[in-house]
Amino acid sequence: MLISLNLFAQAPPSPVIGNVNSFEGLGLGVPAFAQTSTVPDANGAVSSTQYVQAANGFYAVFSKAGALLQAPLPGSNLFASLGPAHPCVVNNDGSPLVKFDQLANRWVITQFTHVNGPVAGFMQCVAVSNTSDATGAYTGYEFNYGPLLRNDSPRLAIWNDAYYISYNMVTVATGASAGVALCALDRSQMILGLPATQICFGLPTFTDIIPADLEGPNAPPAGSPEYFMGAAPDSLSLNLWQMSSLNFGLGAATLSAPANIPVALYSPVCVAGPCIQQPGTPVTLDDVSANLMHRLVYRNFPGDHESLVVSHAVFSGSTSGARWYEIRNPSAAAPTVFQQQTFAPDASYRFMSSAAMDQLGNIALGYNVSSSTINPGIGLTGRAAGDPLNTMGAELTVQPGGGAMTAPSPNWGTFTNLTMDPADDCTFWYTNEYMSVTGTLWNTRIANFKFTNCGPDFFLSSAPASQTVIQGNSVNYTISMTSTNAYAGTANLSVTGLPAGATATFTPASLTGAASSTLAVSTIATTPAGTYTLTISGTDGTLTRTTPVTLVVTGPQNFSLSVTPGAQSAAPGQSAVYSVTVNPANGYTGTVNLSTSPLPAGTTATFAPASVPAGGSSTLTISVAAGAVSGVYPITITGSDTVSVPNLTNSTSVNLLISDFAVSATPASLTVPQNNSGNYAVSVAAISGYSGTVNLTLSGQPAGVTGVFTPASITGSGSSTLAVSVGSAVPAGSYPLIITGSDGVTTHTAAVTLVVVAADFTLVATPASQTVAAGTNANYTLSVSPLNGFTDTVNFSASVTPAVAGAPVVIFSPTSVVSSGTATMTVISTAFTTPAGTYSITVTGTSTTQSHSASVTLTVNPAADFTISASPSSQTVIVGTNAGYAVNIGSLNGFNGIVNLTTAVTPAVAGAPVATINPGSLTGSGTASLALTTSVSTTPGTYTITVTGTNAGGPVHSASVTLVVNPPAGDFSISATGSVTIKRGKTGTVTVTITSIGGFANNVQFSVTGLPTGVTAKFTPTSVNGSGSSTLTLTVGNSVKQGGYPLVVTGTSGLLIHSTGVLLSVN
Repeated sequence: MLISLNLFAQAPPSPVIGNVNSFEGLGLGVPAFAQTSTVPDANGAVSSTQYVQAANGFYAVFSKAGALLQAPLPGSNLFASLGPAHPCVVNNDGSPLVKFDQLANRWVITQFTHVNGPVAGFMQCVAVSNTSDATGAYTGYEFNYGPLLRNDSPRLAIWNDAYYISYNMVTVATGASAGVALCALDRSQMILGLPATQICFGLPTFTDIIPADLEGPNAPPAGSPEYFMGAAPDSLSLNLWQMSSLNFGLGAATLSAPANIPVALYSPVCVAGPCIQQPGTPVTLDDVSANLMHRLVYRNFPGDHESLVVSHAVFSGSTSGARWYEIRNPSAAAPTVFQQQTFAPDASYRFMSSAAMDQLGNIALGYNVSSSTINPGIGLTGRAAGDPLNTMGAELTVQPGGGAMTAPSPNWGTFTNLTMDPADDCTFWYTNEYMSVTGTLWNTRIANFKFTNCGPDFFLSSAPASQTVIQGNSVNYTISMTSTNAYAGTANLSVTGLPAGATATFTPASLTGAASSTLAVSTIATTPAGTYTLTISGTDGTLTRTTPVTLVVTGPQNFSLSVTPGAQSAAPGQSAVYSVTVNPANGYTGTVNLSTSPLPAGTTATFAPASVPAGGSSTLTISVAAGAVSGVYPITITGSDTVSVPNLTNSTSVNLLISDFAVSATPASLTVPQNNSGNYAVSVAAISGYSGTVNLTLSGQPAGVTGVFTPASITGSGSSTLAVSVGSAVPAGSYPLIITGSDGVTTHTAAVTLVVVAADFTLVATPASQTVAAGTNANYTLSVSPLNGFTDTVNFSASVTPAVAGAPVVIFSPTSVVSSGTATMTVISTAFTTPAGTYSITVTGTSTTQSHSASVTLTVNPAADFTISASPSSQTVIVGTNAGYAVNIGSLNGFNGIVNLTTAVTPAVAGAPVATINPGSLTGSGTASLALTTSVSTTPGTYTITVTGTNAGGPVHSASVTLVVNPPAGDFSISATGSVTIKRGKTGTVTVTITSIGGFANNVQFSVTGLPTGVTAKFTPTSVNGSGSSTLTLTVGNSVKQGGYPLVVTGTSGLLIHSTGVLLSVN
C-alpha cells in the first residue's frame, strides 16, 4: 500500500540561503575522463583549500574556484603504497567515497575491490593522505572480508576515535543478503601511516545502516560512542545503534541493541521498480527510497546539545518528496526527533538527497528533481536555525537538466554528498549528477553556498598534535588562529588539562586575525608520567573555540634489555644462541656493556658484540661441554652503562636447558618359551629439549637368542620395539640383557631380564561341584590353556571314587584337544540305581610329555519318586448300588513327573463291579476319584480293586481297596383302594399302602401315571420307610371329560419297583 503524505506542508518561509556558486565536475565533456557506468554515485569533500570529487571509479582535485588541480585518475592509483600485486592496486572496481578528516587534516578515500584475486577475499581499500594536500602521497590499507561474503554499498564516516564504515554483505554463492557489517578502523594508526586493524560486528537481519559522520571542529564529548542508523521496516521509526569501548589491541568493542525512534509514517517510492518520470521518454529512473541517504551528519554544540541530521525519499501525493530529520541528544536512553518534514513543494519527484548542518544549526538539503516535464536536475533548500520547526525555505535550482537518461537500466545512483567547509564552518559544498543532453552520458555539478546568518568566526589549530617531554623539561606547541567571514576580534588564550606540577605560558597570550602563539609547557621532576590531553581555548567575549593537543610525560633516559628466545635447549657438545636487544627509553642514546651470571658448570658464554649501542642487538652464544649435567638453568644477562650519569644497570634473564636423554624398557622381565619370540617396548625420553639421534644396541643375550630394534635409532624422543627370538636349543633359565642408547657423546642403558621356559599346558574343570538326582546327568567343562607356546594334543581320561556298583559313568566330547580349547565331560548316573552319595571324579589330560589332572565332585541325591494311596480301604454295598474312593499321589525328593493311573478288579468274574478313575493322570502330586459301579446282575461277594501309578521310564507304585457287594435286603408290596369317583371341579382321595417283606426297611418313593389332561395328583407323604401308607389326592378340573381312567400307582426303592392299579371315574 502506498501512503500519500505531505508532512508539515505549510507555505515555506522566505529564502535564507545566499548566492549559489557552482562549477562543472566529472562527467560528459571533461578531458581525460571516460564514463564506464551509467551510475556515477558522485560525491566529494572539501578542505580549507581544495575540493576532491569522485565518480564512476575516478577522482579529481579542484581548487575552490573550480580549477582542476589534478586531472581525473582511477581510484586504484591511491593505493600504490601497497605494492603492485595488491588487489586494491590491480583492480579499480569503483564506488569511491571521499572524506576529509578535519581534526587530523587528512583526506580519506575508500573504494571496494570485488575481484577475488591473488589475495583471497573481497576487500575494502582505504587511502589516507600523508598531508592535507589531496594531490600528494597516500598510505593504502586493505581490509579483507574473506571469499564467502562480498562487501557492498560501503558508507564511510569520520569520528574522533576511529574511521567507521558500514556495508551491505552479500553471500557470494547465492547473491542473497547476509545482513550488514558495522566496522571501526584504527584511525590513530592510519593517520600516522602505521599498520591498522579493524573491529567488525555483523547484523544478519538488517540492511542499509549508515554511520554518523562528524561535522565541524567540535569533537564529540569524551567517551561518546559512534552512532549507526537505519530505517526500520515498519515505515514508522528509525533504529539507532551505538558502538563504544574500542580496543584495537584486543580486537574488542561494544555494540548496543538498537534504540527505536518513532517518526511520521512514510512509504517508499519506487516499490515495483523504476518509477521517476522524465520528459520525452518512457524510461523511468530508480531511487533508493527505502534507505537513509548519505550522510548521517553529527554535530556537537558543546554545553547545549548534539544533533544528527539525515534524509531519504518518501512517497508524497503521486510523486516523491525529500524527508529529513533532526534527532537531538542521540546518546540518551530514548532519543527523539527534534523536527522532521517531507519537502514536496510541488508535484515533481525529489530524490537522492543529502543533508548537512553548519556551526549555527542551519540545515541545508540537496537533491535531484525530475518529472514528466522537468529533465533530471539538481535542487536545494534550507532552513535557518531560528525558523519555525519542521519547515524548509523555498527551493533553489543548482543546475537545471537539459535532457533525459535513456540507459536501458536506469539506476540513477545510490548516494551523493553535502559537506561543510572547514575553513569557515559556514559554507556548504554539494555535488550531484544531472543530464545536460538526452542519452546515457551524465554530468555532475559542484556547488557551494552558505546561509546569510553565518557571521565572522575564528578557529584554532595546534602543531604538533603531540609532544613528548622528560620529567623536569619543557616542550613547545604552536597555536594558530584562522579568521573566517572577516573576523577581526582578539581571542585570549588559555589551557586546561595540565598534569600536576606542569605550567604553561602563551607568547603572545592573545591572538588577532591570522596569527600564532607559542605555548611552552614546563614539567618538574615529580610530574607524573603519562599521556595527557590539553585543551587550548581562545575566547572572545561569548565566542570560544578550542583545539586539543597531547602531552606525553616520560621518566629519565634509561634502557631495558630484551632477549629472544626466552629459553634455548642444547645437548652436551652443542651451543645455545640468543639475541639480546638494548631498548632505549626516554631518548636514551648510550652504549651498554653485556655480561652473564651465573653459568652452570661445563658451559661458557660469549657476546658478539660485547658492547651494544641504544637500539642495537648482540648475539649471546652459550657452549655446553661434554659431561654437563642436564637441567634448566636461569642465567642473568646484565647490561651496564658506566659512562652515563648516573650509571645505569639493567638486567633480564633467560633459561638454558642442558638437554639429555633417558632410556627405559618394559616389561622389566619377559618370559619367552623355547622356539618362540617376544617384544620389549624401548623408550627414549628427551630431557630439557633434547633433539639428538640415539642409536640402540642389545648385549648380554645367550647363544641362540637374537634381538632386532624397530626402529634402530630415535631422534629426540620416541619408542622402538625390541623383538627377541629364542631358539629351540636355548636352555630354560633367566638371562640379564642390557639395552644401550648412544648419540656418540652420551650413553645411557636400561637393564631387562629374559626368562626362557619350556612349553606346557593347564587343565581346569568347571564347575567344581554339582548335585543331581539319581538317574539324571551332569555336565562339566574342561578347559586346556597353552603355556610357553604349547602345541601338542591333550587326551582326556577319568576315574570315579568310590567305585561302587552303579557308580556314575563318565564320557567326553571331544575326547582330546590340540594346544588349547574346551571339552564337555558328561557324568551319567544310571537310572534310579546309582547309590546316593558324593563321588570324586578325577580328570587327567595327557600330552606327549606332560600330564595334568583336575578334580570335581558330584553329589547324587535319591531319585525323585512318588507315593500312591487310596481311601477308604473298604466299602460295602448291595447289588445295584455304587461306591467311591479317593486316590492320592504324593511327591518325594522333588518329584514333578506325570503319573498315569490304571485300575484292575479281581476276581474278574462276569458282572464284576466296573472301576472308573478320573483324571487318568496327575503331575507331581494330587488326588483322583475312583468310582465303582454295580448292577442287579453283579455277583455278590468281595472284590479287590488295584490302582497302579506309572511314571514313564520311572517308578511304578500301586494301592488296593476292597468292595463288598451284598444281595438285596428284603422286599415290599404295594396296594391301593381299587377305584374312586370324583365330579368335575372336585377332589377325591385314594389310600396307598406299603407292606414290608423279609425285614425290608428301606425308603419307598411314590408315583402315579395315566392321569388324563386336567387331573392333578399329590401324595401325602411322598415316601415311606419299611411299611406305611400315603394318601393320593386327585383334583379333577372342570374340563375333564366324563368317563373312567385307569391309573398306575408305583413304589420305588432302589432296584425294587412295585405297582398297583386304581380306576378314576369322572362324572
